[in-house]
Amino acid sequence: MPSMTPNLPMAPRTRARAAGLFYLANIVTIFAAIFLFKGFAVPGDALATASNIGTHLGRYRLAFASQVMSTATSIGLAALLYGVFKPVDPGMSLMATLFRVLACALAAVGYVFQLAPLVVTVTPPAGLTPAETQAIVQMLAGFQRHTRNVSIAFFGCQFIVLAYLIARSKFLPRLLSVLLGVAGVGGLLFTAAPVSPALLIYFAPVGLAGELSLPLWLAARGVDAGRWREQARLAASIDVS
Repeated sequence: MPSMTPNLPMAPRTRARAAGLFYLANIVTIFAAIFLFKGFAVPGDALATASNIGTHLGRYRLAFASQVMSTATSIGLAALLYGVFKPVDPGMSLMATLFRVLACALAAVGYVFQLAPLVVTVTPPAGLTPAETQAIVQMLAGFQRHTRNVSIAFFGCQFIVLAYLIARSKFLPRLLSVLLGVAGVGGLLFTAAPVSPALLIYFAPVGLAGELSLPLWLAARGVDAGRWREQARLAASIDVS
């Protein structure tokens, strides 16, 4: 017998707070992964790096799991943010979602390249000299770095679109749009070496503030539900007309 309970949509404030919690989980897990990965890599020596991983395999697995969990929460966040900003502009909200999902997909590809050097050093292909194995490992590590940088660029694009949506919204502070916009530009500059190292010094503090301010605001305050519904009704009336 079908359930008589209606399938009610999530309340706007609840959705926004859920997005904030997912965002905070995303940040915590990626910083945990960065911390746990410290000390494994030995620049220019793939065998020493593999040895470090083998010695501390449990910590390496935990770091990798934290990294994957960060990407998983980021995809969930993308879906929640789409619902939060849909009343502002459905098309732009969808664009922000696609930018974030694409960034997550690229990050996942980078994780494969991150594991590949370990596989090569543990079970090197037959007939290769240590120097050739080292060269393959360095090439794969380079692919991983480039994939990560492109992923950051797409995250930067998402931040810029979110900044636009926040500026046009009636239910979030305008200051968040400024901070997030600077974070987005900083993400794009990160991929624009050799210009970025000089400029990131100025963008990093404001960008970090933007990266943290949005999830903290959403988790603690959510959105102004009355203004969110008002903007949603206005968007619906425009669609009908």
